[in-house]
Amino acid sequence: GCGFSLQNRGVNFSLCRDHFNCVAGGKRPYHTIIPALLTDSSIDLQQKPKLLAALGVMGAFMQPQGHIQVLLNMVEFEMNPQQALDAPRVFVEYNHKTDRWLVNLEEGIDQEVAVELRRRGHQVNWPVTGHERCQFGRGQIITVGDWWNRSAGSPS
Repeated sequence: GCGFSLQNRGVNFSLCRDHFNCVAGGKRPYHTIIPALLTDSSIDLQQKPKLLAALGVMGAFMQPQGHIQVLLNMVEFEMNPQQALDAPRVFVEYNHKTDRWLVNLEEGIDQEVAVELRRRGHQVNWPVTGHERCQFGRGQIITVGDWWNRSAGSPS
């Protein structure tokens, strides 16, 4: 081998000088490789935060949205990591063909949600099924303890 690895995130650079992501020496491209570490925010700033989880959700520009949805599933809805990853997701993206924002709803989200979003003026793609579901990505979570389960008590 050559001693280094290649990836395709350099394609997000722009050659336009006025673009925020214009290629230049020492710059890193905007990319969507964003794993996360979740820590317990301690009230006592003298203590180091405790690691609660390491996670990552794939899916290009869906990643930040996917991270939040998976975390909310665990923190607010007390889902275990597998349930949080398996739950259907929402992906909001800009549709350049229609010059509008598009709300993609993964298979498993109730039709009533799509109907109500359309009633409110949103462009909705529902249900997203089959191969198109790949835009919602996959994910992995490693947790320390069962902190998402409030009935189990405090994080260990």
